[in-house]
Parts: sequence; C-alpha cells; structure tokens
Amino acid sequence: MLDSIFVVLSPIFFVLAIGYFAGRAKQFDSTQTSGLNELVLDYALPASLFVGTSSTSRDRLLQ
Repeated sequence: MLDSIFVVLSPIFFVLAIGYFAGRAKQFDSTQTSGLNELVLDYALPASLFVGTSSTSRDRLLQ
C-alpha cells in the first residue's frame, strides 16, 4: 500500500519542487505564477489523484 501512495504522490512533490526552485530563480512573475497555480489545482492535481485511485485495486482501496 505504501508503494502505491508513493507512486501517486511522487509526481506532485516533484512538480512542487520544480516550482519552488523556479520561483527562487525568479523564472516567473506573479501573474504567471497565479496562472500556473490555477492550472495545477484545477486540472493536474485532480487528474493525478483520479488516475492513482483508478489504477489501485478495489481490495487495496477497501483496506
């Protein structure tokens, strides 16, 4: 079970780390940052969680 949680959450943490380091390097201004945040929270994160949940077996979800 721990391995499936890691598989689902690792891309999210990877993108967060990339965003953090891009922000520290001043690669985006405030309007670009708000647009990227909206994209991630409205589309990418729910899609990632859906794919992770749908690829997990029913028995594992019921545990």
